[in-house]
Amino acid sequence: MAPLVCRLHGERAGREAAADLILYSFRRCPYAMRARLALDVSGQVCELREVVLRNKPPAMLEASPKGTVPVLVLSNGEVIDESLDIMLWALGCNDPERWLTPESDSRQFARVDAAWFASLPLRGVQSWLTTIVTSERFERIMRHPAT
Repeated sequence: MAPLVCRLHGERAGREAAADLILYSFRRCPYAMRARLALDVSGQVCELREVVLRNKPPAMLEASPKGTVPVLVLSNGEVIDESLDIMLWALGCNDPERWLTPESDSRQFARVDAAWFASLPLRGVQSWLTTIVTSERFERIMRHPAT
């Protein structure tokens, strides 16, 4: 599988080499999605290993016996196996969009009825969400790996 290459304008301190990070992921898992988004935003480059959940790779289970995704293996062998911790690690290396220090309060919505959400007077939030889900970044992190 091709590495998940995060676009970055120039080199930044804390950036790992392409083959030094391994991310075990499942494309449709929301926790893995947020880890991939944070890695992409931070400019980290990693080898993306898409996992078939019914047939988890032995190397992933060796790294994280609990067997859940996402799992990030760093170049020093350290394992980060919680999506929030992966986000904090990646954005701690580089946070060009200031995700860790937002200028405004924002809320997360999960499993919201789309018609109900569209009927709310939240045009700013709806515009923000549309911008994200129609972005090249979202397409890149959601792309199904070539078989």
